Amino acid sequence: MLDEFSAIARELGQFDAEDSLVRMLASLVSASHEFIGIADLEGNALFVNEAGRKLVGLPDLEAVRSTRIIDYFSADDHRRILDEVLPAVRDTGFWEGELKFRNFQTGQLIPVLYNIFPVRDSTSAIAAYGTVTRNLTESKSADQRLRSLASIVESSDDAIVSKNLDGIIANWNRGAERIFGYTSDEAIGQPITIVIPTDRQSKSGKF
Repeated sequence: MLDEFSAIARELGQFDAEDSLVRMLASLVSASHEFIGIADLEGNALFVNEAGRKLVGLPDLEAVRSTRIIDYFSADDHRRILDEVLPAVRDTGFWEGELKFRNFQTGQLIPVLYNIFPVRDSTSAIAAYGTVTRNLTESKSADQRLRSLASIVESSDDAIVSKNLDGIIANWNRGAERIFGYTSDEAIGQPITIVIPTDRQSKSGKF
């Protein structure tokens, strides 16, 4: 990793090969689980860290340097990259949004939160583009599980109700509408005691 970073640093004119900052940056990048990459101004990839190479199925730095920025994205995103992303970073210095990477070996599409920003040399001129991209696969899967659970709860014939710590109704499904006679708009925000018989309300704190 140090050799790779030293080579990139020399190309960008930023640091001497033995500069201690290079060593610190190399350690940081090596430990990161995010995709970290650098490309030249023509869009040719110069560097991708180990976690990034694993994500997209590239075995080593030599393989990285045979690729271009556009190669990392699904075909459906290519037009957006060319028409929106690259012009934005040239004009404003930053772009961020959700796109899909592709794995070079399997073709699998990977949802990511991608950003791109300029990397400047020692004279403050833009020498390359950088990215620190997050893999969204796990969060997307979690969102899907939550949506599936919400769908099950909403469609259940049983009354499913939740309240907050103050005893105020927070969720109210269709089963609760049918059984208790209140719509969700009517029930949410009301105290849970509206569905508890008067003679049992002293125990409602345990509901």
